[in-house]
Amino acid sequence: MNTGDIFFHYDVSPTTWFYLSALMVIGIYFKFYRALSVRNMDLLSILLFGPCILLIMHGSLPGGSVWFVRTGYVILFLVTLFYTIRLLLDCLMVRRPLLEPNLNSSGLRFSCLALLVFLAGSIAISLSPLELRKNSPEIDHFVKHPISLEDSLRINQLNNSEGEINHLTQRGPGYPWFHQFALTPLSERIIVKPDKSNPDVSEENPSEEKLTVDQSVPDSESTEEVNNVSSLSFNESQVYWTKIIAILGHVLIVAGIIAFGYFHFGNFDTGVAAAVLYLLMPYSYHFQTRLDHIIPAVFLIWSMVFYRRPWISGFLLGMASTLAYYPWFLIPLWVSFYWRRGVFRFAISTLATMAIMGLTILVFSENQEACKNNLLNMMGFVGLILQRPQGFWDIVAADVTYRIPVLAAYCGLCISLLFWPPQKNLGVLLSCSAAILMGAQLIHPFQGGLYMAWYLPFLILTIFRPNLEDRIATTSVFESRFRIIPRAAKEVKSA
Repeated sequence: MNTGDIFFHYDVSPTTWFYLSALMVIGIYFKFYRALSVRNMDLLSILLFGPCILLIMHGSLPGGSVWFVRTGYVILFLVTLFYTIRLLLDCLMVRRPLLEPNLNSSGLRFSCLALLVFLAGSIAISLSPLELRKNSPEIDHFVKHPISLEDSLRINQLNNSEGEINHLTQRGPGYPWFHQFALTPLSERIIVKPDKSNPDVSEENPSEEKLTVDQSVPDSESTEEVNNVSSLSFNESQVYWTKIIAILGHVLIVAGIIAFGYFHFGNFDTGVAAAVLYLLMPYSYHFQTRLDHIIPAVFLIWSMVFYRRPWISGFLLGMASTLAYYPWFLIPLWVSFYWRRGVFRFAISTLATMAIMGLTILVFSENQEACKNNLLNMMGFVGLILQRPQGFWDIVAADVTYRIPVLAAYCGLCISLLFWPPQKNLGVLLSCSAAILMGAQLIHPFQGGLYMAWYLPFLILTIFRPNLEDRIATTSVFESRFRIIPRAAKEVKSA
């Protein structure tokens, strides 16, 4: 054992982190003198995501109970549905008093920086299967630690004859090469236990016990899982780049939350408080390296930060829409918000970005059939209606006919936001965007509800937002420097 093992090897179990984060959230944000306030209800409700993750996580481990998985997904579906309705009704709440955290500004800033550093450190020391076998050659196979929920679910998904193809199709619609790159596995921990069968180990010196992988899984089954994972042909450079991009992505999400609080709430400390809550959520601890969660969330949060500049906001939203399908459903709401000013700039920027991304598919696809499938996948026409879903819809009804009414209702909701509420302001844009992003979890066939980075920054900012009724497009969005666009907008408005 060296000094690095003593001071730099830290490990917190998922259950311990859930209780620690819950206590810190209550201690920092709960207003004890206003116990029945909406803010307190939101804080307690957002903590319900933690038990759902724990149930799904433990049930997804080899030898875990299927009942845990089903219960976790059902509760997660109900909590997501509750918050979707709650966010839709948020625009009706006029009184938004500023409720400052119980921790002062200096403590919040230090906590934000410390949590971000520990998150980056946890990602940096996470081990891939390649690194694990290099560092521990005596271990023939590995089993995921409960901390790495995404890897446990990934192994279960890959444990079939279809391998990588099945895993790619069940990530949902989106840019195909982005999802392929996001497949890089990172085994953050392994389950080890003392080898009691080793005669060289004495009870007086347990520190010398040989560590072996938990044998609760049969060797044949574990070997099949490892073969499936290793067949994806990952290399070390890909793993390193995944770590770098994941750390950078989390930094940009936190910076975007803080920037939104500073520029649009008019309070830097409110942005920091929202960022601390994001870092304290158990989701941020469990899904540290899921690029298909993180990267679209980066584009979305910064599109909201730059909402006053439709050119930039449209470009960022277009990028998010091509990488993952769900931001497509935001377009009706955002078009309605920009209708009185900025709609042409937003539409041109969004469509141009999507066209450029589609052009890359036309250029780099192997053949005509692959080009067609990739374009349909990017535009969201395939992937949502899967014959073999995983998650809530696999438990309730695997038949696609049961999901079509929910998808139709969700699409109807997105279209209705073109007209309701009639007066769109920044508060409506923020809360309704969060509702749409959460509603996408209800129709997502693969692990629906677990893609929390899609909506978590928007949800947290909605909880902390003040009254934003005066932030409407005609007064907040910058005017265009091109004369033809303002002239066309005036003609549409007069018509």
